[in-house]
Amino acid sequence: MVWQWNSPTLPASLLLPMSVAKSNAAFAVYPGSDGAMFILPDGALWRWGAGVTNLDLLPEVFDDQHHWSKVFNRTGQWLAQEINGNAWEEMNRWGPSKLVPLPGPNQDWADLTGGVMYTLGLQRDGTILGWESNNRGASQTNAFTEVETNFLWRAISADGPSCIGVSSDGRLWTWQRNGFSPLTFSQPTQESTNTNWLGVAEGQYAWSSSGELWGTTVARLDSSNAINGRFAVGSVVHEIRADGTLWAIGVSGPRRPMFRPLMRRGSSSFSVSGYRSAPMGNGLTTNSGNLQWRRIGERSDWVSIWGSDETYFGLTSDGTVWVWGTDWGQKPIETLKDKLADLWEEIRDRFQPAAGGAGPLAGRAAVMAGRPAVTVTQPSLDEPRPLMRFKPTSK
Repeated sequence: MVWQWNSPTLPASLLLPMSVAKSNAAFAVYPGSDGAMFILPDGALWRWGAGVTNLDLLPEVFDDQHHWSKVFNRTGQWLAQEINGNAWEEMNRWGPSKLVPLPGPNQDWADLTGGVMYTLGLQRDGTILGWESNNRGASQTNAFTEVETNFLWRAISADGPSCIGVSSDGRLWTWQRNGFSPLTFSQPTQESTNTNWLGVAEGQYAWSSSGELWGTTVARLDSSNAINGRFAVGSVVHEIRADGTLWAIGVSGPRRPMFRPLMRRGSSSFSVSGYRSAPMGNGLTTNSGNLQWRRIGERSDWVSIWGSDETYFGLTSDGTVWVWGTDWGQKPIETLKDKLADLWEEIRDRFQPAAGGAGPLAGRAAVMAGRPAVTVTQPSLDEPRPLMRFKPTSK
């Protein structure tokens, strides 16, 4: 149960002084478990969500010293690739973040993904290499593990121990990370007899050229021609239709919350994590559980769509970037249960005897040290709100 609050006053959208073309090539969003990264038309990398430093919780510049081409999320940690092929990874996850060059041989990776403490890299020649990282996220590329050498790969994605990929002949495969030191993987298992699979996402979703979906609550898109950038795959599937309207279909019922565990009073540190659903498999069919397509918003000029399991982003033709679902631009809300627990501990503190006769302050510190974290819930939006607006350049 979530503490009831008045409708929040949403922050104003960020105005950016540049034009954006009506295609994915000029602007791209890369959602993660606790926010998103944006590559702007000038090649700069922007961040929104956990890690931003401005008090208004608006998107802000993360790195504008390089020209970026794509960004990847490895279980909460960001990796990014320059247009020249160089790959970088995020460090100092719980402090001020920065990007550092990926160690090891400089390779022009076609794709990067991964789970907890490991990374998968798809090379241009179609091979997949895996390597470990330490508990701070730093890659250790002194030892590579090759994944399945009998055929070549087109696309890969991983999340936790689960991996999914499309081979060069269009077949869909899944496998698991089995162990560390050495890093090992199970043999890939073919998941479909079709040979028209195009892409994969979040270690559990896939789509084909004819609009078939794997791992979601629906079997296929409404359209028969799946074009990347016109749909977002997840527990809720979004699709831009031919008339420019935006539609969604997915799991009905209460929304899964996003949690931001905070340390108790007196602590100087905090951490962020997201609650995610388990892989769905492919046992559900279109409209199972009486699922129906529903329209999102009232506009009919949607250009591109991006999303994760919990947060979705869309671009309209006037250069506005919209967000809905879990909204990292709002302050987290403490649940009623934790409000009551926190109040009870405040009362108990006043009567707590000192530990070992060391005095009341020492006793209070001992009690606080053993407390669990306060849990707060990230607010959600059912309808899109503007997050960024691109100011058209005058000619």
